[in-house]
Amino acid sequence: NIKKSDLHPTQTELQQEDLSTPVSSGISAGSGEYFTQLGIGQPAKPFYMVLDTGSDVNWIQCKPCSDCYQQSDPIYDPTSSSTYESLTCETQQCQQLDTSACRDGKCLYQVAYGDGSFTVGEYITETVSFGGSGSVNRVAIGCGHDNEGLFVGAAGLL
Repeated sequence: NIKKSDLHPTQTELQQEDLSTPVSSGISAGSGEYFTQLGIGQPAKPFYMVLDTGSDVNWIQCKPCSDCYQQSDPIYDPTSSSTYESLTCETQQCQQLDTSACRDGKCLYQVAYGDGSFTVGEYITETVSFGGSGSVNRVAIGCGHDNEGLFVGAAGLL
């Protein structure tokens, strides 16, 4: 006996409007960057993020911070989210990073930018929520514990 539910995922299909979120210019803050606000974790907490089309690693500053720059939002605390998961070194996401390492079975990442900015931390998956009603589970993001640069108070980079 095959049921229809066995043939199709039971997930709700997301519509484009569910994944939309406003984008704002950083001109008023003296930055040429663009910013957006996303929810990270479950329950979702809002964070302002820099939009960067030139980088393939999304990341957010994470507790505990060994060296983090000042940001306008509270720093993301993975212990407050029920959907936070560490990625292991064997995962495809970890193996596709340009610069990665392994410690205690956890995937570590490092990204350096042309202006000298950088982020180093653990590569994780987390739920990301958008301005509409949509959210995406298990999005691979960097959980940065050592971050330096001029990110204009943003919580991270998207």
